[in-house]
Amino acid sequence: MIRITSALKWQIKLDLRNAKVSMLARNVVRGLSSLSEITILMPTATSLPIPSSYYPVIERAKELPEIKEALSLNPEKAIPLLKRGTEIFQTMVGHGSGEEYRAICFLLARVKGLCGLHDSAVEILTELRSLNIRDDEYTDISFALSKALFNSGNFVHAIEVAESFSSLTPEEDGYYSSTAILRCGSFRNLVCSSRLVLSLKDDNRNSVVEDSILLSFQDAVKSLNADILNATHEVYFTPKERAGLGIASAATVGNLAIAENCFENVRYEDINVKSWKVALSLLDSLPLSLDIKKDREESNDASLPVDCYYTDLINLLRARIHLNMAYTYMTMIQKSPDKGNEEIWLQRSFDSAGKALRVYEILVLRYPRLRTSLARVLGVLASCYKIGGSAVTAEGLFQSAIDKLDGDALKGSNPFSLVDKHGILLRSAILYEDWENREGDSLRFRSSASEVLSQLPEAWRSAPELVSGLWLWSANNLHVNQGRSIINEE
Repeated sequence: MIRITSALKWQIKLDLRNAKVSMLARNVVRGLSSLSEITILMPTATSLPIPSSYYPVIERAKELPEIKEALSLNPEKAIPLLKRGTEIFQTMVGHGSGEEYRAICFLLARVKGLCGLHDSAVEILTELRSLNIRDDEYTDISFALSKALFNSGNFVHAIEVAESFSSLTPEEDGYYSSTAILRCGSFRNLVCSSRLVLSLKDDNRNSVVEDSILLSFQDAVKSLNADILNATHEVYFTPKERAGLGIASAATVGNLAIAENCFENVRYEDINVKSWKVALSLLDSLPLSLDIKKDREESNDASLPVDCYYTDLINLLRARIHLNMAYTYMTMIQKSPDKGNEEIWLQRSFDSAGKALRVYEILVLRYPRLRTSLARVLGVLASCYKIGGSAVTAEGLFQSAIDKLDGDALKGSNPFSLVDKHGILLRSAILYEDWENREGDSLRFRSSASEVLSQLPEAWRSAPELVSGLWLWSANNLHVNQGRSIINEE
């Protein structure tokens, strides 16, 4: 049995206590916030990013009572009102309301995605792409379509759509804008991520395919960095633009690390954290990498300043990387025959999970859907306590994680969260297998895990939990519009 030191126990207890306090405070903050989760959300999972050109159009469309009310509701209740809005604007298209019709159609697709109706979202976005629209609008809708296809498990079609946008083209003045670079990089990242999840099906796995995917991620990192470097010779990027480009670079490196560990753990029974450390170094070097607690204390209202948004985004990505490292250390203890490193890996898993927890328990105050990521942290900590012999603590943490994934934040809409929930339920079942007179609980949790697995599209059912650490970032996550953040739940 692996020993958990007293100091480590004390630090984790402090982190968990702080998280509980934040959960209580969150209810107050949610009541005061005027932001609609339909339109303004922190990038957390796999939802469809709203094109930046649609934000002023949505503001105009709010003059219609149905749209104004829809934007104040949760996604499930908003669907009928948004559908009615599209019908109204469709009758007015010939009278100058074409933009309103397209923007509300997009919102309807986004909301359906949030409710798990991915095929319906694909249908709406496919129809939008067929309309006579501007090139930049077509590109943004195509990215959303690729993500909806990714969510539905249609990875092959997602790759087909995204690949046609993965080559950088200059703006009309011959220069490369930060938006053009981010758009191109986001499509490359989506192609690589789709290929990764597709390859993890048992009948698709072989070393040639795995090496090809690793190479594609490495090329995506190199191409993005080269695009940024080449553009800086011709264009001046503002600090916020540099922050957005840096976040994109760090996120792509972080996704490379996930691919490395999905494959290399199986082959070499080793942990590769080099790429994650590179990504963390990139984040530390960014101009807006500020102290999260100080920044949150200075900005407590619902209207999020641009600098605060980028700071949140940097810290969110940092937390995601630490969480991915914690999960990888934890799983290696269970998989590796090398028992000599168990205690070191357990300590590192606790340390990384603690760092992630401290960020999520602050950010969840403003972005309630981040509680799904908080659930993932608690699930990793639960497994660590189980490995360390503290079964009672592990049981409480597993239950807390499951409770968060059972709430409104999930609703079957997010394949990453469903993959996480399936894994957490299975690890809970294993906990009870070793517990006297708890065999019934073990069977109950295994049955619940099977039920969750059945909710996933078939193509997602072989995906390991680590893939939920991927971030399919978009250009609209990483730039601002008229002084307000474009904040999309990704």
